[in-house]
Amino acid sequence: MIWKQKWRVEVEAFFGGFSFSGPAALLAGRLLLRLRAKEVQDFGSPEVSAAAKELQEAIDSGKHPCGIAAPQFGRRLRIIAFGEPEDEIKKLTAAARWNQGRRASLAKVLVNPVLKRPTGVAFFFERSAAVPKYEGVVGRALQVEVEAFDVNGNPVKFVAENWQARQLQHAVDVLDGILYVDRMERQSFRREAVEDELATSVPYGSKVEIGKPITKEYARILRPPAGPPKLDLKKRETSASRLKARSSKR
Repeated sequence: MIWKQKWRVEVEAFFGGFSFSGPAALLAGRLLLRLRAKEVQDFGSPEVSAAAKELQEAIDSGKHPCGIAAPQFGRRLRIIAFGEPEDEIKKLTAAARWNQGRRASLAKVLVNPVLKRPTGVAFFFERSAAVPKYEGVVGRALQVEVEAFDVNGNPVKFVAENWQARQLQHAVDVLDGILYVDRMERQSFRREAVEDELATSVPYGSKVEIGKPITKEYARILRPPAGPPKLDLKKRETSASRLKARSSKR
């Protein structure tokens, strides 16, 4: 079908040898990635169904180990997905699986997610399709309580730990216009293929156990990152209209 051909993309150039048929993930710099996504009101809308399908397929592809959010595919909706295929987990070393708390899990889509009561702290590398072929160390809570809805509008509540908690925090950040590069330890930013030792100033690994409060030393991981001022799309559109009107009068 023609419409399918229009959104079929080859992202091999970005991800080194893998082809994923689906919508292209937006790259850092696109305005939509800096806007707060809108809460879903109509769970039966075609856009919600399409977004859920895109996100689930993206997770099943195994190319989004830190989760994925609807704005990354051009949809300003508060919908995310997380999970990791077994084939991708098998590629990790036993040490990585143990230290990071990685385990295979089916793709799960959440709508209007809210994360509460974070405990524990760990610093590990993250990456994103928005910044292809790069990664950076990010501090995240090791445990969060999740309140959300499934794609049919049914309420969902559960506790996520270890890597799944990281996936959720990473994806929910995107819903609020925050990318992992806004939170990462600056000196850790590198190409994925680089495996040099980290600078001693970069924290890495588990720092506060699950169930224990996040200490003052690591409280920064919960604060909104310093960055550009919040963007208001309506104000931008209004300003653009005014400038256009002024130009037409000249």
